[in-house]
Amino acid sequence: MKQGLTSEICIYGNPTLDIIEDSRGVKWSYGGGVYYTSLPFLEKGFKLKIYSTVSYSIINHPVFKYVVPLQYSKAYNVFHIKYDEKGSRTLELLQEATPLYNWNMSEDLCVSIVNPVYREISPSFIKQLSNRSTILAGDIQGFLRWRKNHSIVLYPDEQVFESIKVLNLIHMDIEEARALTGEGEIGFVAAKLQNVLKDQIVVVTDGPSNILLIQGGKTKVIHHVGESFPDTTGAGDFFLGVLTYYYLATNDIVESVFKGVVATEKWLAKKGFIAANHLVENTVQSSAKDIS
Repeated sequence: MKQGLTSEICIYGNPTLDIIEDSRGVKWSYGGGVYYTSLPFLEKGFKLKIYSTVSYSIINHPVFKYVVPLQYSKAYNVFHIKYDEKGSRTLELLQEATPLYNWNMSEDLCVSIVNPVYREISPSFIKQLSNRSTILAGDIQGFLRWRKNHSIVLYPDEQVFESIKVLNLIHMDIEEARALTGEGEIGFVAAKLQNVLKDQIVVVTDGPSNILLIQGGKTKVIHHVGESFPDTTGAGDFFLGVLTYYYLATNDIVESVFKGVVATEKWLAKKGFIAANHLVENTVQSSAKDIS
């Protein structure tokens, strides 16, 4: 399934404004899966096409420089992300962006990556997109999320399965895998994923711990002990981007997982010292405080 690195890269999903709270305090930053997934490709000099709903309220979001401007809305995603002392996080969706319409996609064949943050990509959209994709990779986080009051829970309804079965390469974290399968013990999680996603390559990450690779009805545990970080926002999204890049380059999924994990940890370490995610300007903070 090697596609090489000459194909056009198209990334789908809506960006976010994130209010991130941890032991160090509160910061406001631009984020979203589509943004963090784009970073590895931008670092390597790729020209990207990003398909999102454009909102002028956060037009200075760095991702909008690469968005194909087809769809506009006044609404944009605002998340409150709170980390506890152990590094676990809770999410609240304070404001929801408009979903992507089915015509907001590339007309040409692309390497396509879908990374919604909150159900902005429908099953009909992704099925149509699969016909325009040489390879279709994605993260299941935004398909699984469900808004209960403001809080985000993981809810695997039929639309989730309808969407992710179209993907070729799938990333999820262990909590998303447990929610998707309804299983708690890792062996049962793996067995259920093997049964449900028979034709896909599935990579399940667990923070700094071991990684599950499911392919062709078999599970491989990739042993890894990494470092914990206080703010892991965007880590899974960045990993999806760098995983896809290396898989296109090598056609070796095990090598791609190893290289993807190393690159993601380097990025997280760097994120603690520099503004890898751009802090927002005061005008956006002032208007968003009315939402929060």
